Amino acid sequence: MKKHTLLLSIGLASLAMNASAQNEFQRDTVAMEEGYQKTVFYSLDTKNKTSIENNSWDLAFRTTPMTVGLYANQATKNWDVLQLFVESSNEALTAEDKFMTDLTAEFDNLSSSQDVDDFKLFNSISTWDTGAFNQWTPEDPQTNFNLGWGMYDMSTHKIVGQKVFVISKAAASPGAPIDQNAPKYKIFVKEHDPMSAERSWEFWYAALDATTEAEITKITFNGADYGDKLFTYFNLADEEFINNEPDADTWDLTFTRYKKLVTQGQQTLWYGVTGVLLNNQTAAFGALDITEDPDTDDDEVFNFIEWGDDITLSNEDIDVIGRAWRGGNEADEYKIIPNAYFVKSKENKTYHIRFRKAALGGAAPEGLEPGDIVFEYKMVDDGVSVSEWRNDYSFEVYPNPATDKITLRLENNAKPQVGEVVVTDMNGHHLLVKNQNLNIGTQTLEVDLSTLTSGMYMVYIQLDQGLISKKVVKK
Repeated sequence: MKKHTLLLSIGLASLAMNASAQNEFQRDTVAMEEGYQKTVFYSLDTKNKTSIENNSWDLAFRTTPMTVGLYANQATKNWDVLQLFVESSNEALTAEDKFMTDLTAEFDNLSSSQDVDDFKLFNSISTWDTGAFNQWTPEDPQTNFNLGWGMYDMSTHKIVGQKVFVISKAAASPGAPIDQNAPKYKIFVKEHDPMSAERSWEFWYAALDATTEAEITKITFNGADYGDKLFTYFNLADEEFINNEPDADTWDLTFTRYKKLVTQGQQTLWYGVTGVLLNNQTAAFGALDITEDPDTDDDEVFNFIEWGDDITLSNEDIDVIGRAWRGGNEADEYKIIPNAYFVKSKENKTYHIRFRKAALGGAAPEGLEPGDIVFEYKMVDDGVSVSEWRNDYSFEVYPNPATDKITLRLENNAKPQVGEVVVTDMNGHHLLVKNQNLNIGTQTLEVDLSTLTSGMYMVYIQLDQGLISKKVVKK
């Protein structure tokens, strides 16, 4: 038998298969509907499915504590996001002042130039924290206080807007010219307070030629008013919020549309694709993709991959499953690639997932409607409930904000183990890694931040049971 390749190597500790794990695969169908009208959120533990209309929103704001992400609906609404202006210490003009000017000519010049693709920004597909409006361009200030659309203010702990963007309908096909007559808006995010209880946002938008207060729509809202959801959505034309996403702790997978760099022939371009993304913000700690054996037919591959001590999981990339199971149309039927995935759920249970059929192009397989995706799952480890183990392990960070050092105060009420302390930037890049013996009781650990520039960082402690994390600011 061919040895399988582990596509993810940084992982959580493997768990032995529990006696109470499920023995047989169960089958379920997710309905995205014809034309990919729906995004579907799925819970592996409860099998609940919650759908939202993909055409109902234009902007999506991260509203949970300490998050600053701002997404555009690029795959379904087909918005291009272009950065038109960024504040500079060499210029007196502010982003707010720039927003109040007529930007029609500047946008026309940029969108018709050969360099326009250098100014297009796209939502991340590796993390939920980085939307198109959070991306950097070569013109950006090179500092970790830069969070894309805004800059972190040390005195107020708010994110203050520094850029003006234009969103316009993308070209009909990747690489084609922008349609100058398509709808477009200029957008300025004035402020966000991610550390307050209210988690307030203020943003402005208008037609490109708007120059007066009467022509501008200014929206202020509190993220806390919309519950513990991954995103709060906004429809620009209707000037209304859409709040029908399920709470972040109630789902593990989302079947959705997003844009991804795809290579076709000699070109690599951004295409709208359909795939499965992970909720790694809660306890869905990740998936492991095991490649298929080309010398073995589908059923055998599905049968011989089992959960064991040599399989570990990672939560580094929400696109681990993505579209890797999709093989495209073949002989008028949608081909499924026989990959196996293992996903740890909100309740710390581990599931083996395999995709079986889909109606995503060409003739729909018998019994399926357009947009249907059929997959199977089997629980291979029932774990320990997240609520239990999170009560046993915790830590605090002080001082925060910090200068050169932080102290971690660790509480272990369960069992001794070795934990891995990791400091990352806001894009998930590992900057500091240290192993630490975690004894029963309370202990402190100093972490040296002197080599890091000023900005916002994440501190993680990886345990046998999962991850716990805190955000920290370095002055």
